Amino acid sequence: MARGRRGKKSDVIKAVKSTEQRALKNLWRTGVLTKAQLEKHYQLHGERLAKFEKSGFITIQQDLIRLEKKGIDYCKKELNLEHRYISSSQHLKHDLKLTAAYLKLNPEIQDTWKTEMQLYYEAKTQDNFETFKREMTEQHPSGHFKAVPDAAIQDPKTGNYMAFECVTKNYNEADIAQKEAFSAQYLGGIYKF
Repeated sequence: MARGRRGKKSDVIKAVKSTEQRALKNLWRTGVLTKAQLEKHYQLHGERLAKFEKSGFITIQQDLIRLEKKGIDYCKKELNLEHRYISSSQHLKHDLKLTAAYLKLNPEIQDTWKTEMQLYYEAKTQDNFETFKREMTEQHPSGHFKAVPDAAIQDPKTGNYMAFECVTKNYNEADIAQKEAFSAQYLGGIYKF
């Protein structure tokens, strides 16, 4: 009887596990994760993490993980996600704080997460949005419109969405006031983290 040869292990991702899908959703919603967060919350590390990078799902720069083209495509097509949050180097401290806040939520609440861009587009469909935007811009000392919060999560008790904002030292009172006004107008309140 002939023995079969074991196939060579693949260097690329062929199937994404459910915990890995949650990690990809996290990256979609907050833009960035650290290697330590990825390992602690999603048990993704070592050879498997290297495969995700080699397969084009993610990029690893120093300690930071971000989505790459294949990961973005996977999130759109397989996880039906829209309105990705894009992290930037200029706001890295803020984005890491947003990620830390996201990770404190239970998975059911995480699944209700709406990104800043999603909130913007949903509000934009309302008849009063252009008036609201003009008024907020006129009231801001610098003439900016910074009213859309970082995200919104659904309150499991009421079913209402509540704004979720990571406040850093770069925010001024006018910025916070705009976000509170947006939350009052389009959501059920604001939670500042």
